[in-house]
Amino acid sequence: MSEKIIHAAIQINSSPILTGRYHGLCIAQLRNETVQGFVVMDDTDDTTRFVGRKEALLIATNNGQHINKHNPKDELLSEDLFEDKSYSKYNPNLYIKEVI
Repeated sequence: MSEKIIHAAIQINSSPILTGRYHGLCIAQLRNETVQGFVVMDDTDDTTRFVGRKEALLIATNNGQHINKHNPKDELLSEDLFEDKSYSKYNPNLYIKEVI
């Protein structure tokens, strides 16, 4: 048998394989199929959920989190919260399995 490399590829866990001429194209495909957002936690009972960027901006604003806003102005970026002391203080590996 004579094997040849024919595509760059990325596979995450057991998901379908994404292929492209180079790995950057594979990553671009992944970005097109994902929703970027944040995990929020309810302080009253520690429940967590996933929210998109626009809802996240409303939540952070309404809760008085320190936001250093970058463009776009209508969505929250992770860098917008780098100065907020409560952002990313939790170990994401502890909470990700509980997100509903």
